[in-house]
Amino acid sequence: MRNEVVLEGLVESHESLRYTPAGVANFVGVLTHQLGVKSSETQEQALTITLTAFAEVAISLSQLNYPLELIIKGQLVKKHANSKELVIKVNQYKLSHGV
Repeated sequence: MRNEVVLEGLVESHESLRYTPAGVANFVGVLTHQLGVKSSETQEQALTITLTAFAEVAISLSQLNYPLELIIKGQLVKKHANSKELVIKVNQYKLSHGV
């Protein structure tokens, strides 16, 4: 079973680019994905999830102007070694032109 996630959404907020003790760039942001809703429902539903990226992808993401619609591709990973919270580790992204 593969652990691959592809989501399109709005990245509105992000932290400043940081570096790990080993000197690897780290980007952390928040993506909001609007869930498909039926016409009978009155409330919009959204998924908000933390994104993290490292190295060249992190540097590239940190240079974009936010808020911005993106399509991201990556894996679900634990936020920290002992954490129950999941985040998406971004391996690739591209600008979204909306649906």
